[in-house]
Amino acid sequence: MNNNDLSYMVGKEHEAEVRALIDNDAALLEKVHLRNPKVTLILSILLGILGIDRLYQSGVKLFLCKLSILLLTFGVWWFVDIGYSVKFTQERNYEEIKKIASAT
Repeated sequence: MNNNDLSYMVGKEHEAEVRALIDNDAALLEKVHLRNPKVTLILSILLGILGIDRLYQSGVKLFLCKLSILLLTFGVWWFVDIGYSVKFTQERNYEEIKKIASAT
C-alpha cells in the first residue's frame, strides 16, 4: 500500500502513527480488514437513504440507529450523513488497526 492509499484509508491525521505501527509489525495490514472510503461514499449517496452504507461500515447496530434517525427526520439526515461517511470509515479503519496492533 503506497502513501496515498494509506492516507486515504485512515486519514492524514493518523497516517504517521499507522506508519509507525506498520514499521513495528510488517504484517499488520494483512491482519486488518479495512473498509474502502470510496465504496462507503458511493453507498452513502446511492443507498444511504436506506442506511446500507452504515451496514457496510459497522454492522447491524449502527445500521438500525441510522435507519431510525432517517425515519425520525423524514430523510433529512441522509444528506448530512453523506458528508460524514468517508471520515467515519477512515476513523473506523484507524481504530481497527490500533486494536489489532495492541493485541499483538
